[in-house]
Amino acid sequence: MQDFAVRLATPEDAGAIKALRLRALADHPDIFNMSAEDGERPEADYAALIKGSCILGAFSTTDQTLLGHAQLAFHTRAGAKNRHKCELWWVYVRPEFRGHGLAKTLTTLAMNLARKLDYEAILLTVAAHNQAAITLYEQLGFIRYGCEPDMRRLPDGRRIDEVMMQCVL
Repeated sequence: MQDFAVRLATPEDAGAIKALRLRALADHPDIFNMSAEDGERPEADYAALIKGSCILGAFSTTDQTLLGHAQLAFHTRAGAKNRHKCELWWVYVRPEFRGHGLAKTLTTLAMNLARKLDYEAILLTVAAHNQAAITLYEQLGFIRYGCEPDMRRLPDGRRIDEVMMQCVL
């Protein structure tokens, strides 16, 4: 396993974030809500995304390659009655670096960051067939609270159900 360091992404990382997300969308069109076409946005859009959320990136210590990332999103829970919750999006690790606890590290650090920012809960959704991710989230204290059937439909006709999960911090 390559050594890595986790840090908050900066706007200068926009190209690396875009490249990793395009790879994720190409490798797993059934897991993410965004399509590859949607991901083909200018780097400036990714820089704005980085500024508007917290994206934790696991970067190789040898060449600064982005190995994986996780995003805390705050804007979806705007308003006084929802300020206690944030959302975890885009936990993704390059396939060649899986199996070494990188997704667990990124998710744990995202949870710790949410606590520091005074959030009381994190919500996420995960494709119902992505058992590895569901198991990881359950190990970290997330509980299932619902399932949205037919959350998205793929061009090939497949229908993807989405499990909704929450972790009280």
